[in-house]
Amino acid sequence: MGSWTVTKDRRPGVLWVEVTGSLSLEEAQAFLDANVAAIRALQGAPYVVFADSREMKVLSPEAASVFEAVKSFSSAQPNFRGSAILVSSAVVGMQGSRTSAAGGVADTELIASDEDVLWRHLSLLLAD
Repeated sequence: MGSWTVTKDRRPGVLWVEVTGSLSLEEAQAFLDANVAAIRALQGAPYVVFADSREMKVLSPEAASVFEAVKSFSSAQPNFRGSAILVSSAVVGMQGSRTSAAGGVADTELIASDEDVLWRHLSLLLAD
């Protein structure tokens, strides 16, 4: 069992995501729906994604495929600039790398345990 939040109001131009635990397939689907709604609410404004996944656990293959869909949706948006995933677990980071490659965001996504490095990455993406 896990939990998540998605907000576009915490920092301008940033879709802020937090995931804790291991999401069930149903929770992952609700997470996808919330991401899509938040991205559509941006109405074409440029955005990056910051995901705090430090408390996230490894996902089931089914839930991971939904995370690929989340990343695919962003990748398809012309206003998407890139993403940064904050992790504390190497295994969660590896799973994130796989979903990034399959979701089409690997070229603009950075996965790391250093939050400052991630924010510098996002700042550069928003500056372009």
